[in-house]
Amino acid sequence: MVRNFLNTKENMADLVTLMPHQHQSRYRWMRNLRIDSAFLDRVYVVYKQTELDSNGRQKDPIVLGMIKVVEFTVDAKKGSNITIMDVATGDEQDIGHVPQQIFDWDCYVSVPPENIVKWDAWDCDGERRRSMSFGMLFKTSCRTESPIVGATMVDTLNGFRRNFPNMQLGKY
Repeated sequence: MVRNFLNTKENMADLVTLMPHQHQSRYRWMRNLRIDSAFLDRVYVVYKQTELDSNGRQKDPIVLGMIKVVEFTVDAKKGSNITIMDVATGDEQDIGHVPQQIFDWDCYVSVPPENIVKWDAWDCDGERRRSMSFGMLFKTSCRTESPIVGATMVDTLNGFRRNFPNMQLGKY
């Protein structure tokens, strides 16, 4: 038996062909592909940029929702799975290696086919703490650093707060 392994780019292109047909062209059209280091309870803000100031900087956007990472599993035969939760509704969505739309928002997420999983450690108030981190692949129309009016973007809670310090997000 001869095995011809796909490289990472070929593998990702093949995974896109497994998406529902109506999402494939939109996914391919989107320009920004980013792998983020995720962990349990990490919160992401999904938002739409409504306008820029005269210097091209972002004004406060419309927050579409917030998602929280609630589970990460690995299966030697099925691959990895991340479960996210819509913070407002409690609805959950399982994310695998095939890209999928994040709930009903105009952005996509998947588990990258080449994923680094780490068992991290840090000191906090004299106590050693540990957690697992893993990759989450996001696809959006543009980068958060180069916004386009009307584009839906995804950023970590800390990144969002850094970019929009005057916005109140409520409980998560």
